[in-house]
Amino acid sequence: MGDDDRCRAFWTWFAGEEAALRSGFLRGVEAKDYPALEQLVNRIGSELAHVTEGLAVRLNGGGERFVLAIQAPDPAQQPIATRLLALAPPLPQWSFRDAIESPPKNVIVRDGDGRELVVAYADVRFTFLPPKQDGSISTIFTLDRDFDPKGDQQHLYLAVATELLKNAFGGTPPGMGSYALVPASWVANTTQPVTELAAAWAARRDTGT
Repeated sequence: MGDDDRCRAFWTWFAGEEAALRSGFLRGVEAKDYPALEQLVNRIGSELAHVTEGLAVRLNGGGERFVLAIQAPDPAQQPIATRLLALAPPLPQWSFRDAIESPPKNVIVRDGDGRELVVAYADVRFTFLPPKQDGSISTIFTLDRDFDPKGDQQHLYLAVATELLKNAFGGTPPGMGSYALVPASWVANTTQPVTELAAAWAARRDTGT
């Protein structure tokens, strides 16, 4: 089966499931059931894996309009992601894009015990650390508040950092190593707004620095 056939098979599946995906998304948003929303995204991602491994999914919307973004964290996969979007069917309540144009104002994560952490995008900054011996580059996200990223909520802070990467790239891009969210007071480096993350990473990749 060629690439176009796999792309069309995905869209055939999606068209048959889109009503259930919309209703599941709305239920999850209304109930703030973040694990259910993650399962929904993973369900779409599992079908995308039949096209090619590594593509990422983002969902947004509500009411009568929904957006499915299909992203390629690895630039080498961008051609198949672009072709996949070009073959998308005209579904009246959906738009299909390569990114979510208007990300939510907050990152909201919740664990299995119901503990929730809300972080405003506008409050997050980032910096890159020097390359490691293997060439990978770590990313440090910062918040101007006091918290213990190694305490009993460390999994929530790491989940926020993961969501920030998903929003920027769809997932962890090749060459990016570890990442963390820490208090701004821990970081002496110059930082940038998180809205500049994707552009800064692309510039670093293109210049090889």
